[in-house]
Amino acid sequence: MLKKNIQFIGIFAKDQQLAQETLFNLTQNSLNLLNEKFQNDLQLKNMLQQLKQNYQFPPSIHLTTFFVGNNPKNLKSQAFTDFKQDLEQDIVIDAIAISPNNIVTAISNHNYQIPLTNKYSHVTTLLGSWKPKDSNQLLDQIFKEIPYEEMQHQVQENKFWKIQLLQGQVAYVVQLKNKIVIPGVCNMH
Repeated sequence: MLKKNIQFIGIFAKDQQLAQETLFNLTQNSLNLLNEKFQNDLQLKNMLQQLKQNYQFPPSIHLTTFFVGNNPKNLKSQAFTDFKQDLEQDIVIDAIAISPNNIVTAISNHNYQIPLTNKYSHVTTLLGSWKPKDSNQLLDQIFKEIPYEEMQHQVQENKFWKIQLLQGQVAYVVQLKNKIVIPGVCNMH
């Protein structure tokens, strides 16, 4: 692959279909838990009922480690030059953020064998009306309310948050008692 065509590097799920199934099940289970916790929330109920019809997966299941974009200087950065193509690296999911009608993003606050340059490491999971890049804005707003370091702690029970976003939007975060592991491999896209 020519370097000029690379948009980003990251950890990609080895088995995309299995990763989609795993993340869909995680989303569905999290919505069930959230519906129990926030019983009168119609957005959550509607999302659970319409999950298969109104949400789609992004083009690939991956954790971006470095965005290259159209900046040739990025090809000389340490994050790019130290990147280990084909290194097997599991993606570890610590929490899930759900903004009904908009986006679902899995949060991965984990130490990886390759440098991460995203402010908050994550896997865009399902798309409603928002684009994959909007995961970054979602997490920026969430982590104004919850310390990012909170996701590093192992919890004995699932933890839940409801966070008011800009423009009347809402996000729910479920910190997972049992982390989800998706086998991955480092690659360029």
